[in-house]
Amino acid sequence: DVWCVAYRNGWPCEGAVPSSLLEPCEAHDFVVRTRVPAGRKLGLRGTASIDGLIVEEILPGGVIEDWNRAAARGAPGPRQIIRVGDVINGANGLQDAASMLTS
Repeated sequence: DVWCVAYRNGWPCEGAVPSSLLEPCEAHDFVVRTRVPAGRKLGLRGTASIDGLIVEEILPGGVIEDWNRAAARGAPGPRQIIRVGDVINGANGLQDAASMLTS
């Protein structure tokens, strides 16, 4: 079994899914444009790698969680949900993963 997080009506649902029911999805690029208001956090934890910033966790209450809920409801769309394991290639005009972590 594989532990999965799916979104239903914009809310995350978690549970074990038999691996025989899962299919890999194709890699794709997308752009996230959002602001982090004063007093809010982005809500993402990652690790710098040679490929970019690897998403390790989406933290509750952050702007990214809001983005994912909106994407799950259709704006901009479910393929734009940020997931654990995604690789961020750039942020705030930076391509260096270590710099992205501190920007």
